[in-house]
Amino acid sequence: IIKPFFPAVASNGAKNFPRLFKMIFTHPDICPEKSLIIQFSNTTIRNPVLATYATAGVVIGLYGAKRYMRDRSLVLWSISFLCFGLMNVVAIPLHCLFPLQDDIPSQSPVLWMLDCFFTGSSSMAVIGGFLCYNDEFGHIFSVDKPILSWARWNVIGLASMLWFLSSGNVGSTRTLPLELWYLIPLSISYGASVLLPSPFFTKQERRIFIVIGCVVPAGGVLFE
Repeated sequence: IIKPFFPAVASNGAKNFPRLFKMIFTHPDICPEKSLIIQFSNTTIRNPVLATYATAGVVIGLYGAKRYMRDRSLVLWSISFLCFGLMNVVAIPLHCLFPLQDDIPSQSPVLWMLDCFFTGSSSMAVIGGFLCYNDEFGHIFSVDKPILSWARWNVIGLASMLWFLSSGNVGSTRTLPLELWYLIPLSISYGASVLLPSPFFTKQERRIFIVIGCVVPAGGVLFE
């Protein structure tokens, strides 16, 4: 998934860290993709474990969005869950139903663009949720106007989408901004979940959920 989905990051990684890149990303013949064929509907599901995770993600996203939408102090968490659910809606056809693709941004541009945008938007809402809960960061995300603060940061994601849609950009130059919009907020949101107090869990509970959050995706890769 990594190289077809993040062509610019993968290309730069292969050039700058060739040994590490070769060690992590084995040849597809060594680690082939798995498919599940449903006989009665003649449907092939690629990455069946991922399809299960993504379906659960849609349910979790919609449930979380509904649960927190009425509490103004938790509105960013509602937005995060909603974008997370939408990201998984896009991920199901992109990674599990469509045929295997060598260059996802070129072959499924709209779905790829939406996947990147919703991931970055969800992560920015998570970051905002943590920052608003910690008063010393109020200058970054306004506690009084959290949605407006989140929307301002999302201008970066929207600009990245416009850049991607511009016909004058080709290759890694075209996809890099959206790839970074996906990866950078995601990484920062994980750091925030590790370092900052949470409005939902104690420090000990947060550590447990962080471990679970690492083990579950790793387990999915192994089961695939």
